[in-house]
Amino acid sequence: MAVSVSTLSNPISDPDHLVGREAQLKDIAATLDGSQGGLRILLGGAGCGKTSLLRCVQELLWRRLAGQSAPPMWSEAPPTLPLWLTAGEADNAVTRAQQLVQEMRREARERLGICQVDEDQLRLRLQRYAETADIGYLTDAFSLVYTVLASHYPGLQVLALLDDADELLARPWGPDFLASIRPI
Repeated sequence: MAVSVSTLSNPISDPDHLVGREAQLKDIAATLDGSQGGLRILLGGAGCGKTSLLRCVQELLWRRLAGQSAPPMWSEAPPTLPLWLTAGEADNAVTRAQQLVQEMRREARERLGICQVDEDQLRLRLQRYAETADIGYLTDAFSLVYTVLASHYPGLQVLALLDDADELLARPWGPDFLASIRPI
């Protein structure tokens, strides 16, 4: 069987295909167990599999929220909503922050089947945030989605998985974006 370089460089997102990383997955699960928030950093050289590891963590957390099977190591961690952060296609921090809340909403609807969010109120708050850059509107928009999710998953945490932080921080608006989501 021939394996191409492109096959090796594509991140794995299915935990069932991640081989030999069980100890690292267990360590990541342990950091989420009873955590009170804060920054956690996964370091490693280029091409060592950080993205694959984070993608698999994301998938395991989604499976757990959806009531599907997850390894026992994840049973002690609180319910955790994983959101993947990138620079994306946004031209500024406000647009990217809006997209993040919309992604959270879309993932909750598509992966978890939770549809009770007041879409008109969400749209209004995100529009006001775009017009004013007032962080209060962004916080309100996030809270609209989070409150509905937390009613289904008491103690829900939101985990931001930031891959390629350099790419995000290289954007002129990258630091502003990170600052805008910090208080949420």
